[in-house]
Amino acid sequence: MKIDFGKAVSNGFGYAFMKDQFLVYFAFMLVAMSTGGYLAYQVIRAFVSENVAIGMGYVLALIGFVIVWILVGVWFSLAYVRSYQTRNKKGSLKKAFYEVKGMFWRMLAVTIVIGIISSLVGSVPYIGWLFSLIVGWVFLFVAQFIVISKKMFGDVFSASWKNFRKYTWETIVVWIVNTLIAMGIVFLFVIPLLAYFFTAGFQYMAADDISGLFHAIMGQPVVLAATLVIGIVGITISGIFSIGMLTDVFMQMYKKK
Repeated sequence: MKIDFGKAVSNGFGYAFMKDQFLVYFAFMLVAMSTGGYLAYQVIRAFVSENVAIGMGYVLALIGFVIVWILVGVWFSLAYVRSYQTRNKKGSLKKAFYEVKGMFWRMLAVTIVIGIISSLVGSVPYIGWLFSLIVGWVFLFVAQFIVISKKMFGDVFSASWKNFRKYTWETIVVWIVNTLIAMGIVFLFVIPLLAYFFTAGFQYMAADDISGLFHAIMGQPVVLAATLVIGIVGITISGIFSIGMLTDVFMQMYKKK
């Protein structure tokens, strides 16, 4: 069937600006990136001052935090797919978090397997990147298959392959459009942060003074915090839009309501 990409883009943006969806995702990203940023700051600070033992402690803490972040992110992705499907119902997001709890481990297992497959095919010399890209296309709608079509672990892989064979060009087009728009949104919102980094640390970058660069960037915490929040707003809009657009296309493919 013909996919209405314009409708999917429009609905994706509409979903990104729904109040509950935006605020919850923004809060998640704000806490996650603030915590991750603090730990990364402590790692850099420790190694700049040559406190290797303390630095390694923060490195381990950062690794543990990233793992937790990924696990929570998997739960969020499932909930937001379900919430998109029921977005016109009151309290759809709150209900969605409860409704997808039983799908978490299935999604995590599928994600791990896909990661292994992508790593293996990606190791092929010269053209591995292309194989990894194709793997990404084949499994573009795994969350939707799990949440909307209720596919079990083994069925997700066969359903994804059949879907890609049936909608090859549509999948590639939606991936391109989704990626370009999502990246464009993020870039637009991180311009103030990039400008701050450049103006604060230009002289130190030119002199290759890492310590000076680090202190210059941290020298205006209020400005830094403001530009970071603006960046997180962009990441929030981009993330919700991406989920919404992909889910809308999937629902068009299978005429789901």
